[in-house]
Amino acid sequence: MKEKAVDLRPGWIIQHDGRQFAVLSTRTVKSGTGGGAFLQTEMRNIQTGSKAQVAFRSTDAIERLSTEEIQCSFLYKEGENYIFMNSEDYSQVTITPDVIGDDIVFLSDGVNVNLRLVDGRVLAVEFPTTIVCTVVETEPQIKGATSTAMDKPAMLDIGIRIVVPSFVNVGEKIVLKTASREYSERYKEGK
Repeated sequence: MKEKAVDLRPGWIIQHDGRQFAVLSTRTVKSGTGGGAFLQTEMRNIQTGSKAQVAFRSTDAIERLSTEEIQCSFLYKEGENYIFMNSEDYSQVTITPDVIGDDIVFLSDGVNVNLRLVDGRVLAVEFPTTIVCTVVETEPQIKGATSTAMDKPAMLDIGIRIVVPSFVNVGEKIVLKTASREYSERYKEGK
């Protein structure tokens, strides 16, 4: 179905230049020369897994593909493939690593995801907006760090390096934004 580019949202599956893309992020940018606004997008090619930055004029027509969405939980890895369980009928769904892409680091036992399907084929895996991670390596807390905004690098248990506030220590659990891979806040039990 045709949609206006201005309505484009993360999670959509679109047809662009004869290929299928999963929209990862969008940002509206106004032209300084009076040429109107355009939409800067980051998309992942469904077939190759590569990411691309594409700009659309707000008046462009976009071919949005009709998708089916199913909720699943990650079970285990079998060879190169990843096995998920459908939350409705408990059937198992096998997904290749290229469909998951760089977000594969967010897979952990029982993590809930939404699978986007077109014609019965899984084209995209949508992770929760935040996940809880543990800091496994960082510099010690700096005295007076609570009164000043200072950041430092940290390695997380999922194998990625991010920047955290200086008051975060090794062993602490934090909330990570999955889309931007940025620190959100300290994890609070029972929240």
